[in-house]
Amino acid sequence: MGTLKKALKRFNDIERKIIKNIITQLQTGSFSAKGGSASGGKNLDIKKLLGSENIYRVRKGKLRILFYFDHHKEIKVFAIDRRSDITYKNL
Repeated sequence: MGTLKKALKRFNDIERKIIKNIITQLQTGSFSAKGGSASGGKNLDIKKLLGSENIYRVRKGKLRILFYFDHHKEIKVFAIDRRSDITYKNL
């Protein structure tokens, strides 16, 4: 079983649907950062994390999806979690 599938088991059906939608938008490039404008895409609240060169987060309600761009400019999701005091620790 893939790591992503394992991670998704911790979330309820609604959260899983939201997460899958966000990851699909990230992978296909059919999004714009909050305040941006991309035709046909939905706005995602994406921010670069302070103190990091290449780590970003997507925020949707209490959900956080952390990702980076690899050397081929592909998006790699490495954490999916609900917001807490430890969400951004040990990055």
